[in-house]
Amino acid sequence: METEAAALSQLQLQLLALVSELRLLRERERGARDELRDAGQRWEEAEEEHRREARELRAEVAARDDALRKLEARIKCLENENELLEKNENNLKETMEGLLQSREAFIKHYEAGIQLLRSSASFGLPLLFC
Repeated sequence: METEAAALSQLQLQLLALVSELRLLRERERGARDELRDAGQRWEEAEEEHRREARELRAEVAARDDALRKLEARIKCLENENELLEKNENNLKETMEGLLQSREAFIKHYEAGIQLLRSSASFGLPLLFC
């Protein structure tokens, strides 16, 4: 009977050891599940943050592209205006040169006419006015 009691006692100790080991394994498993769940949640949060950042960057790029297109259009407009101003400046210079030449021609004819009048008057010729 003593051997049976010793064997039973030995079995009880083994059973207690197995129960303790089972509890430890369940606790570890629970901890591993919690850690896995937390890691999955962190992963999803990080993924959502990356998606949000990507959306913001796409919006920023689109805004910069739009601003660049507007600046390029403004530059083209200013280049066209500059070209038109240069043409107008050249036309104005040509017109001014033509006016100056006309003025000089008028002054030469006027002076020639006055000279003719003076020479006619000095010879005693009558002045005829039409």
